[in-house]
Amino acid sequence: MADAMKQAAGRGAPRAKRPTHQHEVGAAAGTELSVREFGVLRLICEGLRDKEISARLGIALPTVKVHNRKIFKKLGVDSRVNAVLFAHKQGVV
Repeated sequence: MADAMKQAAGRGAPRAKRPTHQHEVGAAAGTELSVREFGVLRLICEGLRDKEISARLGIALPTVKVHNRKIFKKLGVDSRVNAVLFAHKQGVV
């Protein structure tokens, strides 16, 4: 009975996978950024600070910082400057 109630409430039923929309960034690096990460990278390349990116995208500042870390890791860089240089070199922005 508890299982039937969970399924009726939407809990316990298998969830559909969320679609993953990704942009390939740098074929040489073989990295893929999510749509949001790609958007954050573009704003970084425009020279926006984290606080400005947060306001522009309507997301929390800590979320922007998480995106930054993920972008840096995927691109194999350790700073905003190197991320911008990588993006320009690869022609993605």
